[in-house]
Amino acid sequence: MKPSEVNPMKYKLLLLDIDGTLRPGSCERVPRENAEAVCAVQKAGVKIAIATGRGRIGVGKGLLRSIRPDYWVCAGGAQLVDYKGADLALRRLTTEEMYALVDFLKITTCRCGSPSTMRTTPILATRSSPGASERKTLR
Repeated sequence: MKPSEVNPMKYKLLLLDIDGTLRPGSCERVPRENAEAVCAVQKAGVKIAIATGRGRIGVGKGLLRSIRPDYWVCAGGAQLVDYKGADLALRRLTTEEMYALVDFLKITTCRCGSPSTMRTTPILATRSSPGASERKTLR
């Protein structure tokens, strides 16, 4: 395939998700043909970015096969990383946001277990902050 056939519209960036997009749910790794297609696009001069809800280190070695992204959008958009692993942008929770999350989780329930043993279990928080009544609640 000629580079002009791969990038006829002069795209600059291809942004892809891993789970359910590059890697179908039935596969342990990105299928070889998907990796080859992404590498062909990159070779044609298009930057490759992976967007994932995972943290960067949560993408296991070998999962992407031969794909070497130019950029990573990780943790649901909270972290932007370049191909060297350097943070380009990072958004961490403030102390106030973290305590508001803890307070929120104290009153929230989660579904735990497999579908056959599913039960609703309250989430217990182990710490609360001083002045909890003065903080905003999460919506």
